[in-house]
Amino acid sequence: MSRLHLKLRRPLAEEQPLFAGCRRRRHLVNCLEDDFLLWSNAQARALLQPGPDSIPLVAALPDGTVCGVVEFQDWDRVNLNVRLCCEVLQARNRGLARHLLAAAAEYALVDRGLRRLFGYQPETEDWALEAAQALGFEVEGVLAEACFTQGRHVGLRVMGLMAEGRARRRDDPPLLPGGGEGAAVAASNRPEAEAGGTWRLYQSGDFAVVLRWFLEDDFYLRVQHPTSVPEDKVRRLVEGHSGRTWIWAANGDPSAIEGIGIILVTDDFGRVARIDARFPHSVDDGQACSRLEALVRLGLGTLNLHKIHAHVYGFDRRAQAWYAGAGFRLEAVLRDQVYKDARYFDVGIYGRSAAWTPAGGGER
Repeated sequence: MSRLHLKLRRPLAEEQPLFAGCRRRRHLVNCLEDDFLLWSNAQARALLQPGPDSIPLVAALPDGTVCGVVEFQDWDRVNLNVRLCCEVLQARNRGLARHLLAAAAEYALVDRGLRRLFGYQPETEDWALEAAQALGFEVEGVLAEACFTQGRHVGLRVMGLMAEGRARRRDDPPLLPGGGEGAAVAASNRPEAEAGGTWRLYQSGDFAVVLRWFLEDDFYLRVQHPTSVPEDKVRRLVEGHSGRTWIWAANGDPSAIEGIGIILVTDDFGRVARIDARFPHSVDDGQACSRLEALVRLGLGTLNLHKIHAHVYGFDRRAQAWYAGAGFRLEAVLRDQVYKDARYFDVGIYGRSAAWTPAGGGER
């Protein structure tokens, strides 16, 4: 794999059109057959406007020719992991894609000292699976119907790679599976969904209450920021997705905030989104499940999404019960993804699609 000696470096100003070209091709062709791990137009746009936790790089051959693009997204300096997206600029050059993936893994796990690397690939690309497994990647699950390619929705494989010498814990209790088991809970809680309030769009005046929640969140304080929570990071989280942050307000009192939900579209072609719901400790599990169910109906119904998924910490049994009760299924497990109390825990990816109704427990 190393015989090509690919060099990864920051893109020069004159190379920015390469990133724009990746974006245009996805926008016009809407086809993923030439892609490797970089699977959505939303991710391609991130190449043009990388955030503070993203690192865009280009890959060059020994003669200096730029042959690919690498994007490290959600670079987690606390938990030492990162999400990888790769794009080969020479169409259908699968051999070159394998070398690019190897170079990206070496850069993240060896040069930068990260503990874990993960990414996604369409389930239909068997050659991509073979290339990743040859480097030691393991399949950690499949997100059903989470990728839109060639006019249809297909599954997304979740691939994970640990740095050499990093042992995984195998004695953790399994995450709640969700699905049919949670259907009865969701159905029994559904009548309460509108009784106590409603979801409304976030307003700038809500920030003080939201910030207080983060300050009082023991896990967020100790794991993400051991001393303090940067106000600007919380503001980016809730205000950086215009029109996609929602507040649960009690009936008759819009200022009585009892929940926040973020709906972030990750694949605009396939209408796939990630959601994150937070509720204060005063909200019991039944209320949280009902409000989460109402947020799901907002996403799959009002916003016409096809699929939504959520990341839930392995140690957070309460949140697992919320999503299981709201009809989500556990589709993948990111191994050793988050650090807490001097050890690493898994993160479960729970999913639910518009074609699956928890009340009926099956496909429409």
